[in-house]
Amino acid sequence: MHAAWDDTVGTVLGYLADRGYGRDLRLVYAGRQLSPETALAELRLPPDSTLHLLSRLRSTPYPDAWQLASYIASTAASAKSDPVNTSAASSMVELVKEFILCAHRANMRQRHDRDSPFDAQATGDPAAQCLQIFREAGAPFALVRLYAANPRSVFHCHAQSAIKCFLTTDPSALPPDVLPVTALVLLEFCGLLSFSVGKKDELYRSCRSMLASVLCLPSGVPPSMKSPSKLIEQVLPFAEEIVGVVMDELASLEMTVSSKSLEDLSNFFKVLRQQALRWVPNGGPLPKNLYTSERDTWVWKLHEMSMNLLNRVDECLKRLEMDLSLSSESRGVNVTQSRWVARSHMLVMLTQLDFISMIYEDLAHNLRLVLLAHRDPLNALVRCSKRNEHLHWLVKHKDLLCFEARRNLVLMMLPEGRDEYGELHEMLIDRPHLLDESFEYIIQAKPSELRGGLFMEFKNEEATGPGVLREWFCMVCQALFSPQQVLFSPCPSDQHRFFLNGNL
Repeated sequence: MHAAWDDTVGTVLGYLADRGYGRDLRLVYAGRQLSPETALAELRLPPDSTLHLLSRLRSTPYPDAWQLASYIASTAASAKSDPVNTSAASSMVELVKEFILCAHRANMRQRHDRDSPFDAQATGDPAAQCLQIFREAGAPFALVRLYAANPRSVFHCHAQSAIKCFLTTDPSALPPDVLPVTALVLLEFCGLLSFSVGKKDELYRSCRSMLASVLCLPSGVPPSMKSPSKLIEQVLPFAEEIVGVVMDELASLEMTVSSKSLEDLSNFFKVLRQQALRWVPNGGPLPKNLYTSERDTWVWKLHEMSMNLLNRVDECLKRLEMDLSLSSESRGVNVTQSRWVARSHMLVMLTQLDFISMIYEDLAHNLRLVLLAHRDPLNALVRCSKRNEHLHWLVKHKDLLCFEARRNLVLMMLPEGRDEYGELHEMLIDRPHLLDESFEYIIQAKPSELRGGLFMEFKNEEATGPGVLREWFCMVCQALFSPQQVLFSPCPSDQHRFFLNGNL
């Protein structure tokens, strides 16, 4: 290598580290360690001097992972410095795949070999420790550096394919026990790609999307990021980018938002909400003095981001209301209208804002005002929306919904029925003992069986099918509320209402 006289020892060590020689490097001359701050000119080394490069070897229960990660980093670094040699770079994809399988095998080994001498050292998830080794060996940095070097080179494609090994959901390529612990690697890839190739790069966007998906997994938050405040500070910049993308899409003439943007928005908001509620004392709303004035804190930034999104949704609802006022169907929207079905993403964003309003009181208040000001488009959206298990929050605002909207909301919240079942819960009932025998069949059945299909047949009768099942339901309901059973007492003021008989 060549170096200038005014270069320091630290510059030389950094150059070597970037080429895969390790991170904890030292230079020794004549038995004396050279200070990183010292300039080469100050050393006054004679020509042809021999310097020794030292690297600290770390004790680890996963030496194979260290060796493989270091080899990946050095291969990527050598490909960057020697563009003519393409053979080494072409193997990077297979090397990264092999490393992922190495992490998977470390998990399997711990499960099957509880007496391993390294068990005392190997605390936590072995796969997570292997991926930590991947980061500490400098492999992500080397891969991104190669990817960003020359977009038209073959090395760019090899590095891209190697990074994409962490972006797949194929369990054969990224095992289910490794996927949840990839958050830190993805976070590093996102930071490096954002700095080197920009936020519009397709690979960066894929990494950002995968990061959101992994963090939403039950065990997707790594132990080193268990601090809610620390995690929010690291994730919030990516959420702000997604909100910016969504707001730009909403500003278009059609107000359409891509399904990928909606998915990323929902995932990031879910992570932010969960961590913020962990940080908030007693899980209640935050004191207003923490976010009413501009501050360089995640509390203020998250509040500002949410309010900006609410304002943009408010503008969109105004435009929808104008469309309704100009339409002859302003009071009767046909649920088959594709125009309103295509705008169901408005409900998704309102849902996410409602989740965040658990943290900020004024956001909840402003959200209520927006819904109150735009009841007609809200009702049209709810009436035309499809099944969505997350719309239960609209029950808090049922006074703003018309009958048809409330009915569709209830239907969407009910579990979806099935026409075919693997196993049917069979009942053979004797009509004279209808209630007693039905009770015996039901108390012996598991809840999952009752949620499945029922096969109903009466003794000494040949009829079966849905008609017989409906007849049985009607007869059981009549028997339950029969005065002879005295299980329930009718309401004195309303004969259609019943109460449990407290005298039993």
